[in-house]
Amino acid sequence: MEVLIKNNGFHISNCPNDYVNVEFKQNRMKYMEHEGIIVIPFTDIYELTSGKASILKIIDDEGNELIDLSELVLQENENLYDSFKDTVISLYPSKQKYMRILVGELPISHRFIRSNPQIYSVNQIDEGIVEVAVELRTLVSPVISGDLFFTFRGTINRWCIASNRAEFILKEDLEYVSRLYFHITPEISIHFKEFEGYSNYFNNIIDLSVMFQTQINYLFARRHRVGNENSQEFYFLQEYKENLTGMKFYQTLNEMSSIIVESIPYASREGFNLEAKTHKSEKLTALFCEYPEKAQDTAFNQFKFMVDNHSDQFDCFYIIDKHSPDLVNLTDYPDNVVYYKSMKHFEKFMDADMIFHSHSSMYAEPTKMLKFQNKLDNTFKVFLQHGILGVRDLSFMYAKKEKEFTNLFICSSDREKKIIKNDYFYSEDEIALTGLSRFDELFAKYEVWKSISKDYKQLLIFPSWRKGQNRLSDEKFMETEFYQEFQSLLNDEEFIELLKRYNIKAKFLLHPNFNQYRHLFTSEYIDTSYDNYILQNELVENDYLLTDYSSAALDFALLRKSIVYYQFDTKLVEAKKDAKLGRFLPGDIVRNRKRMIKKLDKAFQREHMLKKHERKLKKLYKYQDTNARKRILDASLNLYHQLNK
Repeated sequence: MEVLIKNNGFHISNCPNDYVNVEFKQNRMKYMEHEGIIVIPFTDIYELTSGKASILKIIDDEGNELIDLSELVLQENENLYDSFKDTVISLYPSKQKYMRILVGELPISHRFIRSNPQIYSVNQIDEGIVEVAVELRTLVSPVISGDLFFTFRGTINRWCIASNRAEFILKEDLEYVSRLYFHITPEISIHFKEFEGYSNYFNNIIDLSVMFQTQINYLFARRHRVGNENSQEFYFLQEYKENLTGMKFYQTLNEMSSIIVESIPYASREGFNLEAKTHKSEKLTALFCEYPEKAQDTAFNQFKFMVDNHSDQFDCFYIIDKHSPDLVNLTDYPDNVVYYKSMKHFEKFMDADMIFHSHSSMYAEPTKMLKFQNKLDNTFKVFLQHGILGVRDLSFMYAKKEKEFTNLFICSSDREKKIIKNDYFYSEDEIALTGLSRFDELFAKYEVWKSISKDYKQLLIFPSWRKGQNRLSDEKFMETEFYQEFQSLLNDEEFIELLKRYNIKAKFLLHPNFNQYRHLFTSEYIDTSYDNYILQNELVENDYLLTDYSSAALDFALLRKSIVYYQFDTKLVEAKKDAKLGRFLPGDIVRNRKRMIKKLDKAFQREHMLKKHERKLKKLYKYQDTNARKRILDASLNLYHQLNK
């Protein structure tokens, strides 16, 4: 069977029937064969549909569709569309593999594609070029060219490259398997770093999609997300003008294909040849990490304790970016500092016996190359935490998975231990109720601070961050409820008048995951200028705290100081769904600004938190001493030796 378009109509030859019906909304028009040809005039199609967007079937008298793809013959580069009275009329294949008539629009490419495009192969070929092959299955016509799109996760930044070649085979029933080949050159990979929001610390995730062109040239092309259903994982290192770019192709949770892009210092290039230590040393090598630019939280406190008191047992090294302002905190430990992604970082990582991490253990890695990830998976890890669990559900980050997030999960109370066991799926042996290492210093600092007299009080405004909003452009971030509410609050006349009445100095600090947006927040009365801060010092030095969901509030509560939880966005996805949250949080919870201002007004009239909130602290933190770091070390060594008998 053949179908041609000419003289404002579809011309069907070699049809097994001597007639066809065109059906639209139960209305039919019959066309008989004449001299071996059945003609369906565009005028009839236009009248039947009034020229509006419509789909029509070509059927026999029993309602069976007639133009089966298995019996259809198409000429190369044949067009199956035309225009009549400024209305597009075309043929397109249905998922049932029959040709139908489409009126009022060009068929979109997804009507021709059988399934998501898939990564077929990724290979490094001559001169450092990475060749990506994408396989597509289409109906009616093969794919002859296309563009591979790189979209920077969480932004509108997008860039594409054209295919270098294509190949295809005809399977059956006019179904084609095509492969497009794209070349990512070292020059191209450098452009990834030009994306707005590119980070030297956090995962730079690029999602892959493809737009294609078939031999039938009338498709309305759209981008199709590239899949990776076979869980293929590849890592490639490209060198260009003394710049090293690492690219890890991997499968996402929904079986799509994405790339993690990372920058590596040129001086560290030999680090990729290192292998993991196989011999045992007299002392254990321990690495400590927070965010790569930070040295002030639980890992930093545990590091200082172990260097100062247990250097006979451990060679301790702290991983930090060489441009970090927190380097000043490591002044007394010059021999124990490892610069992030330096050659020394590669060496100490491959020698590591233990990793103590405040956030994700991935910040201990110098690279995403598979053998380094295998080393991380097989190294004993202690999650020191950077707060107390319970306000937000963080199981999506910290729950036990096939690849272990950590080996030992540190916590502060029986309540928290129960959460980690029941919701995060760790066993009894994998949880240590010790308290957080930074609390040892928190109590000591506060005793010193209390002895200093001041003629004013201070309010710290410190909201948490929002999942998925930390990679938005400035313009998109300013559209969020988070930005609009806090920017409005910072300039609220009633709020500012309250601060002035009680002689309260206020400062607004953003969570590190939102720090890139600090320039967007402005106020004439409230200080918004803070960039680099030591959170523990802020918790010690401020008298009142206004937050939403931040776990740092629980540190603040241990000092018996007043907290107001301003949870205006109650639909926050990762907020813990707990009707009894008010019984747990050591502060008043409010949903609107008027009530929040009233609660602060009452708080400013007190020296300490209310007794009803103070009674909650026993369930939040088991210990009231400065021995958490010792308990953490004892628990870590105990489990480490059990696992390495």
